[in-house]
Amino acid sequence: MEIQKKCNHPAFTAKFVPNKAFKDVVKYAEGNGYLRQLDTALNAIKNIDGEDILLIHGKNNGYCFSNLTMGKRTVYNAAKTSPEESSFFGILELGTLGTKLKKLLGCEIKESITAESIMKNYTTDVKI
Repeated sequence: MEIQKKCNHPAFTAKFVPNKAFKDVVKYAEGNGYLRQLDTALNAIKNIDGEDILLIHGKNNGYCFSNLTMGKRTVYNAAKTSPEESSFFGILELGTLGTKLKKLLGCEIKESITAESIMKNYTTDVKI
């Protein structure tokens, strides 16, 4: 699967900066049995034509905050019971390639998935 933006700059692969916040999210997913969901979202995000994504989260005066930054754009995640949970669900939402991703990229997303590419990528050569 390849996902492209309608922007005029060189293509890059979007990946997360491996900081403490991202490691917290991985630990949260592992501890709650959500590694497969996280992996699925990260795989979709990895195929984005974008830049590195910086995840920042924490608590300020008892209030959880979480945001994702790519270049000069930042999107905020809904506050949950912990910063790790907020960030985890923010990454899942980003992985759906919807509105949050469009805001982070600052442009429309053009998918290059076709029926033929699905048949080629997910079926065998066995004839029935």
